[in-house]
Amino acid sequence: MKKINRLIMMMLMTLLSAPLFAQIEGENPEDTAIKQLEQQAKAGDAIAQFNLGTRYYDGSGTKQNYKKAAEWFEKAAEQGLMYAQYNLGVCYQNGRGVKQDFAKAAELFRLAAEQGYPNAMLNLGNAYFAGQGVPQDMEQASHWYTKASENGIVSGTLNLANAFYRGQGVEQNFTRAFRLYQVAAMQDHPMALLMMGSCYEFGTGTEQDYAQAFDYYTKAAAHGQTSAYNNMGRLYADGKGVETDYQKALECYNIAKESGNVEAIYNIAALYYEGKGVAKDRKKAKQLMKEAAKKGSQSAQYFLDNNKF
Repeated sequence: MKKINRLIMMMLMTLLSAPLFAQIEGENPEDTAIKQLEQQAKAGDAIAQFNLGTRYYDGSGTKQNYKKAAEWFEKAAEQGLMYAQYNLGVCYQNGRGVKQDFAKAAELFRLAAEQGYPNAMLNLGNAYFAGQGVPQDMEQASHWYTKASENGIVSGTLNLANAFYRGQGVEQNFTRAFRLYQVAAMQDHPMALLMMGSCYEFGTGTEQDYAQAFDYYTKAAAHGQTSAYNNMGRLYADGKGVETDYQKALECYNIAKESGNVEAIYNIAALYYEGKGVAKDRKKAKQLMKEAAKKGSQSAQYFLDNNKF
């Protein structure tokens, strides 16, 4: 969300007037475009100022220069261009070309959001959620997530689903959370796919369905959610939604472990402790349990405290 929206830039470029510079044979077309933008920007054209700022931000056709990018975004923002207000907010949020200032970023996101820019609605919601630049306010966060979701921002839909799931800023409602996760999952949002799997596995906001849970975990894993492999491994080990297969469970756990999933370490340790899918090895099980506990697994610590090796 923090990247400059290149698509918007290209759309706005079509609003520019006819080229003021004829292209000289052998001259770089990008140089010609930059000269044209600079002339129009200096003449006060807000769209040209925005586009020139985007060029400098991305290093497109010119040397990347965040300071110049922020300067041109500011000029366009002062004229009320919501895209420039948003981009300048991103600059302040990340400290690119300007001194990092979360309060200024939130103020700019608000200006753009109130003009109807969906990405700004999401970022303003995030600011309220984290208390970054504004007092933490879960109700305001949910309000802006709702606005972002209604305007087609899938991350807004996911964040609103999380709010209903946790009861943050809204009354807890698992059914509404499930429906919102479903909307985001239809757009292949990785976290939404993962949460759909969880909802089906534990019957949260919907009827419990292990086969559906496994299917969504598989989709989440395919979209880069490596923690989904741990959940798939658990279903393989328990024979829920799929036939029991400890070898496949171990394969899934190992993928999750390589990505830093602590509970996967605990689950591998349990397989070694019980000799499921691998030769029983209590020494290795204890070693892995200690590793998981050291990394914060309460399940592993409890196991160590209550079992003999």
